Amino acid sequence: MADTADTEKPDSGQYSRTADNGAAAEEDNTPHHGMSTREYINIIFTSLKPPMLSAPNPFRLVRMLNRQQWAFFAVAFFAWVSSGPAPFPPRSPPPTPPFLEFSAASG
Repeated sequence: MADTADTEKPDSGQYSRTADNGAAAEEDNTPHHGMSTREYINIIFTSLKPPMLSAPNPFRLVRMLNRQQWAFFAVAFFAWVSSGPAPFPPRSPPPTPPFLEFSAASG
């Protein structure tokens, strides 16, 4: 019985490394292991294509909101509206250059 306990190894999971094959275990887990550069580039570019899903109907989505979500929306909308106009002061017209100022005394 003591002999079997010494020879059994506990299950340490898929990503465990031992001192014997630590570097080899890391290489085997790479997603492109065993692929040529051409195959890897082909897989990368084809996976970047977005799925062409149709957009959901916005009116149906609004009807799906419950009372709590409507309350959150109302509070956020009220906070946005009550914050007032833009945070920047209105722009005043630029000063008139002195050579364009005309006075009645000079004429």
